[in-house]
Amino acid sequence: MKKRILIVGGVAGGASAAARLRRLNENDQIIMFEKGPHVSFSNCALPYHLSGTIQSANRLVLMSPEKFKSQYNIEARVSSEVLSIDRKNKEVEVKNLLTNEVYREKYDKLILSPGARPIVPNIKGIENVKIFTIRNVVDIDKLNRFIQEIEGKDVAVIGGGYIGVEAAENLIEGGYNTSLIEAMPQILKPFDYDMVQILHKEMVDHGVNLVVDDKVISFEKDTIVLESGKKIKANAVVMAIGITPEIELAKSAGLEIGETGAIKVDSNYKTSDEDIYAVGDAIEVYNALTHSNTKLSLAGPAQKAARSVADNINGKVT
Repeated sequence: MKKRILIVGGVAGGASAAARLRRLNENDQIIMFEKGPHVSFSNCALPYHLSGTIQSANRLVLMSPEKFKSQYNIEARVSSEVLSIDRKNKEVEVKNLLTNEVYREKYDKLILSPGARPIVPNIKGIENVKIFTIRNVVDIDKLNRFIQEIEGKDVAVIGGGYIGVEAAENLIEGGYNTSLIEAMPQILKPFDYDMVQILHKEMVDHGVNLVVDDKVISFEKDTIVLESGKKIKANAVVMAIGITPEIELAKSAGLEIGETGAIKVDSNYKTSDEDIYAVGDAIEVYNALTHSNTKLSLAGPAQKAARSVADNINGKVT
């Protein structure tokens, strides 16, 4: 029987789910909604635009809505924000951000892949510096254009996680005076402290002004003020201290939220609603090593979860 499947989010999780769903069933109607202007872009490669390794921002976009339609018969609607979910009537309310039109679409199955948004704390004096975050193609293009046009070449990255480290690496490669600031004693928290010293040395050897175990307490004009009293000049500041899952849509629909503050799902990525699944940065997953729930904000696991959801919807349960 032909199903109508709606997908919220068109990047790693959403696009992978859509493609897998089509491979498994030629007849189902698949509609994917993406709030931003691009679907299926390479979010892992975003920082590499800063160094020129990926010269054009358009090269980060892997698929277009037109290609999704012609190659896979998948309807990808960009600049379309899903405002709410009506679980009783199995409908979503959608807003076209270009025309402001609001309309409703029915579903048999719904997949949520809204991702997560960067955390930008309200630090004293934040209006005195130019803050950037890295989430999508628009973000990285805006940052790259800004740093290319300014006279100063001092750029600081706050946060030593995966995104922060990749941003610092590519800024150095791009010829900028780069500082990487991390409040903890080390960058890349998942690594053991002794192992990460090799990475610290690698960054310093390549010219990064690496500052660890020192917290940002305020900003002055184009300057970051640290807890130690040290001041770091920055014509642009990349905020990469972490992300928070986009759960507002799920929460307002009454779906269960887990102990980590992300959407709770079972082993098949099914939410507390039988007909709604969730994948990607917005969900919590079970960690077999620690026997606890955690958030795993990486594209690879999101893609695997998305394929698993498509299999489950089509009855291919292992």
